[in-house]
Amino acid sequence: MSERLGPEPHEFQEQVLEAIAEVKTELDTEVANENLEHKWLKWLGVSTAILSSTAAVAAMLGGYYANASSVSQSQASDRLTQFQANSMKRHVDESVIIMLTAQQKPVPNTIKQDLNKLARDRVKIKADATTLQAISQYDLRQHNYFSYAITALQVGVSLSAIAVIARNRRIWYLGMGLGTVGIAFMIFAAASTSIAAPILAIPQSVKK
Repeated sequence: MSERLGPEPHEFQEQVLEAIAEVKTELDTEVANENLEHKWLKWLGVSTAILSSTAAVAAMLGGYYANASSVSQSQASDRLTQFQANSMKRHVDESVIIMLTAQQKPVPNTIKQDLNKLARDRVKIKADATTLQAISQYDLRQHNYFSYAITALQVGVSLSAIAVIARNRRIWYLGMGLGTVGIAFMIFAAASTSIAAPILAIPQSVKK
């Protein structure tokens, strides 16, 4: 009885076919993984670009509201200065009237007319100052909302960059979550604009 020196030809062929099938399966798996990784990296790039653009818009709007708040507060301070000057002038006229009355002298009509005008101006100046202060507070609140949005969006972009280096989807998901929070702050700020519409619709004469 002769000893086998190796596998039979058909056995050898089966082994080769099995090896080829294993290699093909490994290659297919690697290609699928590469395609999947390429796909999520593509979405990561798109989402990061969106977050960066949104952060730029938030920064622009935040700067606008910061400047608007400063201008309105400065105008309100000017109105308060006018209010104080009005009060001082009124006190002077009242003192003159008291002196003339004590001396039993007639009070000129010009002083009485001046007092009436100061009283009317006093009401208007105070109303303008109150309105401008309300506008300044509104603009400052809007600036704060956009500041929160910028912070969340920038952290989201940073985490996305880290996710690319680490090839870690969870970090990307966390970055997208923070980016969504930033976008939510922007939406909330935009929604609050309609609530404050009556304040914003003041006459332009008040802002001058």
